[in-house]
Amino acid sequence: MDRPIEIKELRMIARGAEADILEAEWMGVRVILKRRLPKEYLNPALDARVRYHRTVREAEILHEAKLSGVPTPLVYFVDPVNAEIIMEMIQGFRLKELLESGRRVDLLGVVGQHLGRLHSGGIVHGDPTTSNFILSGKVLYAIDFGLSFRSRAPQDLASDLHVIKEALESYHSDLSEEAVQLLMSGYSGAFDGSSEVIRWLRRLESSGRYRGA
Repeated sequence: MDRPIEIKELRMIARGAEADILEAEWMGVRVILKRRLPKEYLNPALDARVRYHRTVREAEILHEAKLSGVPTPLVYFVDPVNAEIIMEMIQGFRLKELLESGRRVDLLGVVGQHLGRLHSGGIVHGDPTTSNFILSGKVLYAIDFGLSFRSRAPQDLASDLHVIKEALESYHSDLSEEAVQLLMSGYSGAFDGSSEVIRWLRRLESSGRYRGA
């Protein structure tokens, strides 16, 4: 699919196993260009199908997250054939940076609310680390839905809480106790089904401790 207007790539922001994230200019606006990369170890036809469907799913879930009440970047253009999404560039501070400087621990309550609203809408973020929330002005945005999927199974929803709790305990251990309390309080207040998910979270944590023993 040809873009109606060509995009000017400016700089690489991140290169991951699944995709490149670039800052670009499109129609006179700074944007994010996300490009899923071919995997050489996969059959080319299968790889193209996987990248096509994951690109479409991510764009759809970014929109569905908004409908659930969670701020996410606007999607401007989707090219599933080339596995690219052009989206709004959110200017601000990553939650990881704020917590490392000892600021805005209160935002973990908002993270909990965001996850609760996503889960209420049947959306699993997939990678809700502190790097994937950006404070822009007074709004906390959730970004990078590349691993997201649709599910209402409590064990799948619990995996999101497990990821963010592990991130807090690993990278923000000095704040983790207060941060986790705020996270869980925000989550429980935003999602009526939180009690069952929290039970699954405890199972995940118990099995992790057992394996590490």
